[in-house]
Amino acid sequence: MNPTDPEAMPPEPPGKEILPDTPDDAGMRAAIEAFLFDLDTAFAAELAQATERLNAARGSAEQALAEAGANLGKSREKLTAVLRESKAAPTPDGEVLRRLATEIDGQLTWIFRKVRPAVDRELRNLAPRKKPVEALPAQIARAYARAAVALPDELPPPSAEEAEAAAGKAGLSGLAEKYIKPLVSRLLYLAETNLELTPRGMAEEILAARPEPRRHPQVKQYEQLYTQTASRLADIWRGVRFHLEMAVDDLEEGIAAAGEETPESAELAVRAVGSAELALDVLAESQKALPSALASVTTFFEGLPEFFTLEHQEFTRALRQELERVDTREKTLRHVGRRLLRKLHELREKAQTVLEQRREEMLRSASSGVAQTGNLLKNLQGLLGTGGKTEETLLSLTDLPTQAQIFDRAGQLPALYQRLFTLGPLKHREFLVAREDELEDLEDIFQRWQAGKACSVALIGPEGSGKTSLINCFENQFGSRGEFLRTEIRNRLQSEADVLHFFRQWLGIEEELSSLDDLVAHLLARPRRILVVEDGHYLGLRVIGGYRAVRAFLFVLMATRRHCLWLVAFRKFPWARLDHQLGISQYFTHQVRTLFHDQEEIREAILLRHRTSGLPLAIEADAEEPAEEAQAAAESRFFRELFEASSGSIQAAIYFWLLSVSYDEKAKAIKVAPLGKPEYEFIRALGRDYLFALAEVISHGGLTTAEYCDIFRQEPLEGRMLLDYLAQLNILQVEGGETAKTPQSYSLHPIFFGPTAKVLEAMNILY
Repeated sequence: MNPTDPEAMPPEPPGKEILPDTPDDAGMRAAIEAFLFDLDTAFAAELAQATERLNAARGSAEQALAEAGANLGKSREKLTAVLRESKAAPTPDGEVLRRLATEIDGQLTWIFRKVRPAVDRELRNLAPRKKPVEALPAQIARAYARAAVALPDELPPPSAEEAEAAAGKAGLSGLAEKYIKPLVSRLLYLAETNLELTPRGMAEEILAARPEPRRHPQVKQYEQLYTQTASRLADIWRGVRFHLEMAVDDLEEGIAAAGEETPESAELAVRAVGSAELALDVLAESQKALPSALASVTTFFEGLPEFFTLEHQEFTRALRQELERVDTREKTLRHVGRRLLRKLHELREKAQTVLEQRREEMLRSASSGVAQTGNLLKNLQGLLGTGGKTEETLLSLTDLPTQAQIFDRAGQLPALYQRLFTLGPLKHREFLVAREDELEDLEDIFQRWQAGKACSVALIGPEGSGKTSLINCFENQFGSRGEFLRTEIRNRLQSEADVLHFFRQWLGIEEELSSLDDLVAHLLARPRRILVVEDGHYLGLRVIGGYRAVRAFLFVLMATRRHCLWLVAFRKFPWARLDHQLGISQYFTHQVRTLFHDQEEIREAILLRHRTSGLPLAIEADAEEPAEEAQAAAESRFFRELFEASSGSIQAAIYFWLLSVSYDEKAKAIKVAPLGKPEYEFIRALGRDYLFALAEVISHGGLTTAEYCDIFRQEPLEGRMLLDYLAQLNILQVEGGETAKTPQSYSLHPIFFGPTAKVLEAMNILY
């Protein structure tokens, strides 16, 4: 027999009483039975209350969805009546089209200002963030803990004589001298320090070992289920908005061409009516789909009582078995003895684990020098453009088509698909992916500001990462609650006078502003409002005295951010430089970053738009693999390569998606060709002047020729030639230049921002 093995202790001889029951033992057993009865009672009460609460929330949401479906039906009836007039004539005239466009626009506003918000308010009560399901295991756990308080907690611990007598009668007399007696003092100490020598201690220990409510499997399952339900509802609303807006756009084109009386104008009018009919079909489908959108949630809620009842029965059965181990003093002694020996085993195993970890650390540290040397050589080879495995090449960066060429190529796609994949910023949140947390943060900030607290938000991300889209969605949701003023900085600001002029033009201030204090006084005298400034990267220039405008702007923001809610958008690297040199982050109470962080977010953003089209999707796969597995593998590979090529920019992702897709007229499906990996290594071969010019353009968000020459102290022609060369390589894009007031500006092409920035960072030119 191994005396250190807790399970090696011999069992009680059958039918043999080791120690007689005492009044304390009988009272303990009665207390345990009462405790288990209290557990059942408390559980039943909590389950009934929680079920009633969940059913009430679910019922309200179902009612809201049913009402929303009925409202969509009303919208469809009104549009059908107007559409019937337009179809009465062979070619609808401008007035008929105008009435139809006005009616659709009105219904669009009503649906998304009244109908959908009513549904969202009810669904918000079911969101995992509100803990509708998590509250149930949490309440059950609290009820269990309250019931455990009634268990005895002051029973006298076994004496040394009782321990030795119990050991002898149990057949442990041979071990008593060597093991039991040395444990007696330890047992008494543990009893005095309130270890689990009583039923209450045992019950509290078992209750504490239960999983946290937020980790409960039903909570996790509900989170996934709610996400799927919310996604289905979002698809419904997205389809409604997109088709109604498309119908309005087509009708406006038809109205504009109605007076020309040409075949083209007649074709536009017919197409506009067709778009309106398509919108009516979408309304009809959505009306049918909305009432049943919560079917899976309903089924889940209906199964919760049975699941938690079975879980409770299994738990109380296991708890009874544990408590019966300590329902007498003699059993308590044996139980704690086993626990102590088990703890000795655990300590021994932990010590062995620590020794093994130390041994592995020593081996790793001995080999780390060799590994670091190997990595250093690989990095040097990468910087020099030598060594390493040659990656699959899609096209060189200079051969990639421009955005205009991509749009021309996309003309072969269905018109509906072209509209879904525009490269401009989003207007509404239906197509906004992985930004729910950011929008909720902005809502919390808005509420905080309304309560009179100081708020200023910096939106940070490279061009094309979704800053403007996030602002659009915020304005669409909260702009109606207060005055919403929005502008963008079009030209570089470098002085206090530039800042004053900028605000006078933006806010329409007629009186002269002699100082920043006058500007602050003017803002504080006006009603509270939301001020949004885009292109914050135009604040300052890296020359002597070039950051006066930044300080002036921040002074105004600091003095008014309790009265005005500020949202200022910055590109990624200009923000990093301004923060490094001036510490501007301390002037913003909140920072929101807009790049996508993984391929799943890019995948959802692309497929979200694709699903709205209703067209089948086929990604070119390996013919040797089974069809289903090959399609899944091809999709995973494509979106991994898309994320790498776009570096998290949604604008770049849409560009590469349009570069890869084609329309199969026969199958009426969208086909996607493999993307591969674009080759950017030639950037490393550019001359030093070009590389440092790229770094400054990125760090400023964009530069004119004059600004570039001020930074590098070059002649205008020399600077112009260098920047034009980079523009011809497609690395830079050119904006402005139409008038003297809008000088030509060079900025990094958003499609190639990520790869170019990575190369410059790897070469320690950009940081």
